[in-house]
Amino acid sequence: MSIIEIELDKPREIRFDFNAIADVELETGMGIGSLFSETNIGFNTFRVLLWAGLKHEDRGITKAKAGELIGNYLKNGGSWTELGDKMFEAIEASGIMGN
Repeated sequence: MSIIEIELDKPREIRFDFNAIADVELETGMGIGSLFSETNIGFNTFRVLLWAGLKHEDRGITKAKAGELIGNYLKNGGSWTELGDKMFEAIEASGIMGN
């Protein structure tokens, strides 16, 4: 299981294990494979993905805090595309979804 680094409020590590993926599916009501379609990706999807991906290093992180981190990331020059790429890279790196 690989970790993907991203600079948010500080250097953070996004990691998706089985529980993180299950949390994303529970919170969004969608399977992980369908989340990345253009019709499903939105603010809540990004927020839930970041929340679930950071829980391994910050057990107390909330979805609201994840949303705050995203807002600050964008204000400081980050882009939605860049953030989405990091999330997708972390999901692929987990190996959970297979080849």
